[in-house]
Amino acid sequence: MNKSANKLIIVRQLVKIYPLPDGELKVLDGLDLEVERGDLVAIMGASGVGKTTLLNIIGTIDRPTSGEVFFENEALFSKDPRELARIRNKKIGFVFQFFHLLPEFTVIENLSLPLLIAGWPRQKALSKAWELLKEVGLEKKARVYPSLLSGGEQQRVAIARALVTEPSLLLADEPTGNLDWGTGEKIMELLSYFHEKKGLTSLVVTHNEKVARFCHRVFRLEDGRLKPILDRSSLF
Repeated sequence: MNKSANKLIIVRQLVKIYPLPDGELKVLDGLDLEVERGDLVAIMGASGVGKTTLLNIIGTIDRPTSGEVFFENEALFSKDPRELARIRNKKIGFVFQFFHLLPEFTVIENLSLPLLIAGWPRQKALSKAWELLKEVGLEKKARVYPSLLSGGEQQRVAIARALVTEPSLLLADEPTGNLDWGTGEKIMELLSYFHEKKGLTSLVVTHNEKVARFCHRVFRLEDGRLKPILDRSSLF
């Protein structure tokens, strides 16, 4: 049996260097990571250590300086940009700290947009979006614009939008970072619910130990590499 068959993500020797006027900044330095299907993983670390960079590379938004990411046993960065875009749009869902909802569209339009881009008929896309909106408890806000929602409601919409294409991988970058913890806790409960119900594999970037408690495995990003936090009691 192929030992990597159950691993959705394998990261090998990832390096990311940013050029500076007086030299360079190495953010990731030979980083390795393996994530099994169904895993819920937290990546912690101080601001600026490269957490978002790592998430963006795994999500194919950014490219590494060297190293490789294997997704479903396929090397991502040997693929051309069009194929990467297809994988990103169909198989990866993104949740961001600042929601990134389009202000000129209603809630239901924001949710259906990824499906319309993928070529779904309008009515079928709206029906699918409506199903998810009910799951996050915001069906009464379907025709409302994002600016009229609270921060927690906007993040619920953003989570629903991330899941509308039924991805296998969910990447969440500081999903509670713009919310008070009472609201943030409800967001993490929602993410955990969807993680289990939809059989997701999820990576959550956070600086918040309370968020990390929801995850199966926790790593700290330091000096360009991931170090597992084996003593989970330090998070409580």
